[in-house]
Amino acid sequence: MYVVWFLLSSCICGYLVYLVQVKNAFNQDKTSDGPDTSGSSLPEFRTFQKTFLTVYYLCVGADWIQGPYLYKLYAYYGFNKGEIGFLFLAGYLSSAVLGTVVASMADSVGRRKTCLGFCACYGVSCLTKHVPKYEILLFGRLLGGVSTSILFSVFETWYMHEHQRRHAFPDSWLVKTLSLMTFGSSAVAIATGVVAATLVDIAPAPFIDFSGGIVKPPSFLVVFDIAIIMLVIASGIMIKKWPENDGGSSSGLLVGWVTLTSNPRIWVLGLIQACFEGAMYVFVFSWTPVLEHTAGDKAGAVHHGYVFATFMVCMMIGSNLLTVFVTYVAKKQATMASRTHTDPTQLVLLYTMAVSIVALLVPGIISSHFVTFISFCVFEVCVGIYMPAIAYQRLRHVPHEVRATIMNFFRIPLNVLVILALLNVGHMSHTMISMYCAGLLCAAAGAQVFMNKITSSATALGGPKGSSKVDEEGKA
Repeated sequence: MYVVWFLLSSCICGYLVYLVQVKNAFNQDKTSDGPDTSGSSLPEFRTFQKTFLTVYYLCVGADWIQGPYLYKLYAYYGFNKGEIGFLFLAGYLSSAVLGTVVASMADSVGRRKTCLGFCACYGVSCLTKHVPKYEILLFGRLLGGVSTSILFSVFETWYMHEHQRRHAFPDSWLVKTLSLMTFGSSAVAIATGVVAATLVDIAPAPFIDFSGGIVKPPSFLVVFDIAIIMLVIASGIMIKKWPENDGGSSSGLLVGWVTLTSNPRIWVLGLIQACFEGAMYVFVFSWTPVLEHTAGDKAGAVHHGYVFATFMVCMMIGSNLLTVFVTYVAKKQATMASRTHTDPTQLVLLYTMAVSIVALLVPGIISSHFVTFISFCVFEVCVGIYMPAIAYQRLRHVPHEVRATIMNFFRIPLNVLVILALLNVGHMSHTMISMYCAGLLCAAAGAQVFMNKITSSATALGGPKGSSKVDEEGKA
């Protein structure tokens, strides 16, 4: 069954890529705002976009390739479930506290410097995996938490500054890049999974050995060495091709906090992000036991590799569907007599959240393995739509000067929600986990309804001052 659904989802994804990328379904009309978009700046944009995405994919790949082997490594070193659980918990706490402070400094000290710091920090974290001592591994998890905060905030902030301020490309082209970030990240996850499995099978020993003879280094340590190589390559490209940018003099933690608390659009956006992504992260560590539970006696027949690959393809489908849906909504709004419209991306987000709620409620009500699997696939499609859509909303509502700072403030409630779930997941049934996730998604949908209300523009498809018209040029 899993192979069939993987192939089917891959075919759907391939068709959408052809529809969106090759046939360029995202509105061929020439834009009338911003700089020259008749085509003269398109080659420059594509070169710039390719440079950024290459670095981003390498860094995300360094993160993905480690994931399947972290728990396995800690268990191999002889640590019990409680000790391993604390290591993971330390990572989330580090991301919430240390990560917020360190990543927020990017707005003042420089975003390229901070991205290079990510590579150094995560590289050291990978090196610690070679030492079978709990204190060293805990230090590595703390560095990993800080690195995660940088990866999912500062890279995006650097790109948006370059896109808008230095190159002055149309904002509408951002939707494509944000979609490609999600699409490519999912593709990289699949690719690194295959590469990691192959290397583990053929590698006699890791490249580096700091074990001191305490234990025999497992062959799967090689994946952490590959991650280091990917980070080194990414650093080289950044040093050679990335210019520096920052938020100027009006940046910093205090400025970011004042901006966040004084603007309802920003803190509502943070609430949306914390609730939706909180449900997403709880789903990440609960889908395996839920699928095995619904499979019953056939739990051993659950092919986790194909399931994970199918989920990633579903995210790729979602990232392309965003372009299709936004185009459709924008065209419908253009034909309406009313001059008051909600930004199309925000409407798509709201509908996506409604579908997500149903997708995670169903497994808590119907204990069918097939239905649960399909529901999870639908949720992953929704995640693929959500990721670039919420990034575009951050672009519209979060000031450039403190964007990295505010994005990391958003991660504090997110990490709190995930930590609460981790601390109680052992006492929660699968139905309770389903209801918890659905409840978070309901809160996100409610916040999105409020966001749509306070941001409705009196100008058709306009939005806040300085935002782009998402129904315009999409040929990039």
